[in-house]
Amino acid sequence: MKNILLVHGFNTDSQSLYFPELRAKLQEQGNVFSPNLPYPKNPNQDDWIAALNRLGVDGFDLIFAHSLGCKAVLEYISKYKVRVGLLILEGGFNSLDKQLQTRPYKNTFDWKYELKIDGLVEQVLCIIDKKDDKVDPKLSRSLANLINADVEYVESSVPNFRSSSEVELIKYIINLIE
Repeated sequence: MKNILLVHGFNTDSQSLYFPELRAKLQEQGNVFSPNLPYPKNPNQDDWIAALNRLGVDGFDLIFAHSLGCKAVLEYISKYKVRVGLLILEGGFNSLDKQLQTRPYKNTFDWKYELKIDGLVEQVLCIIDKKDDKVDPKLSRSLANLINADVEYVESSVPNFRSSSEVELIKYIINLIE
């Protein structure tokens, strides 16, 4: 049975956006972990990483993360040496542009990116929404370059994949793992 982890982003939880639909589809593939990370409106990197570690799972066949959840997942993998088959980062970023500088996590997350994921993750894929109005696609591309990830552009229903039903994104993820 596969272990699958879904990680939400800033100001959302495991019941937000398309996560319930994605979780339901992935439950056919294995054990799905989809925790509610603490204080999503005022997130703290250490709190989020600790919450992921409390799951007590030492490896995942698939980790999917959205937006700020990407940063937390990368730090979690690096800090706890978590083994991952496929890591999908959707709407991730490695620095803060002018818009993101206004967010409450500006000073509660470490933006140095001193990651050590080589040898822990078999494949990394960054999914980018060209219409993203929350995270500049250039920032997602920069993250992909930093971690040597493959890049795929997937069309969103609503910019930043913020719809409750992101049909194309979910179909793309399911096709990847089947």
